[in-house]
Amino acid sequence: MKTFKNIIFLFTTLLIATPVLATDEVVVIVNSANTQQLSQKDIKNIYSDNITAWQSGTKIKLYNTPTNSYVREIFSQEILGLSALQAAATESNKRITNTLKNPSNTMRERLIAANVAKKTNAIGYVSKEIAEKRSGVRIIFTITDE
Repeated sequence: MKTFKNIIFLFTTLLIATPVLATDEVVVIVNSANTQQLSQKDIKNIYSDNITAWQSGTKIKLYNTPTNSYVREIFSQEILGLSALQAAATESNKRITNTLKNPSNTMRERLIAANVAKKTNAIGYVSKEIAEKRSGVRIIFTITDE
């Protein structure tokens, strides 16, 4: 009986502690000092490893969320036309074959927003809610999951 109570307690705790997105909007962010405008095609080319530097010549610091992230799935499907797992596999294959020019850094959304706020050459994507709470970032593109 004690084990059953522990399981119920753990399950309830997980339900309460699991963050729920207040919005289905995912946004692409850059540092607020970065004034470069990007189209959806530009963002796809950056995350497809076709564009590796900003117009200024500075190498782009690229951030991804983990493959099991809801925002990565939305981003991958809407921007890259792939599932999150397919996009990760594509990058992994390029890494293995030594053809990856600009590897991404994988971290949670809040860390992505914090890093983009600190690094003028960074780009990432997070939920709109997180981006709006972080100073030092600029939203350059909004993806709405419909």
